[in-house]
Amino acid sequence: LEALINTENVMLSSNSLTEFPRSLYQLGSRLRYIDLAKNERLDLRSITKYIEQSAKENKQLCLPGLQELNISHCRLSHIPNQWLETFPHLIELSFDHNALKEMPGCLGYGLPHLRKVTGKHNCILHVDYVVLRRLANVKSD
Repeated sequence: LEALINTENVMLSSNSLTEFPRSLYQLGSRLRYIDLAKNERLDLRSITKYIEQSAKENKQLCLPGLQELNISHCRLSHIPNQWLETFPHLIELSFDHNALKEMPGCLGYGLPHLRKVTGKHNCILHVDYVVLRRLANVKSD
């Protein structure tokens, strides 16, 4: 793992991942881009439990250098706020072609560096006013 500490880009698209690879948190602050697109069996519930367990153990999970995340075409029905908040300097978020019924709430109050959001071709029924106000200042496709 030490040999990977300077990794800036991780491309894991078009695989059969069923959960977010926890080992990515060990790559350090140089990681800038994660591409998990087209992992149609990806389920983010287990990473939420891992984040909560880590917090109980006073371990903070964070990828402070991550600027871009692509989770498009993953059949996601939910994106946990706790998970997105572990990427405090995220600039671009792509979640096109999923099954989301609502926008992640932390888009309205967290992620202060977010500049581009793409969420086309989902099943979004409602966008919270706070999220909508925040997104008014963010470029979206």
